[in-house]
Amino acid sequence: MHHWNRNSKVLGDKEAEYRLIVSQYEKQLSSTDVLTPESLLSTQNHVQKQLEELEELEHLLKSYKDLPPDITLAQVKLEEMKEQLVRINVHKTF
Repeated sequence: MHHWNRNSKVLGDKEAEYRLIVSQYEKQLSSTDVLTPESLLSTQNHVQKQLEELEELEHLLKSYKDLPPDITLAQVKLEEMKEQLVRINVHKTF
């Protein structure tokens, strides 16, 4: 009988320990976002939009890299490009 009481107490202590561990994990899960297929898809869509935006910004940045660092030289370059555009448009009309 004494052996049974001791085992019963050990099992009761283990049960309390396991309940505490489960409770801690439940708190941990509730404090973080649970990954679901829907949340993953939403995150993927968000990342895809960010990548597209980044690509557009990189393209815009490349166009500025061709400009000279001096504002006066940049204005000269702009005028040259405008003249080149006019020549291209003139050749298209003929």
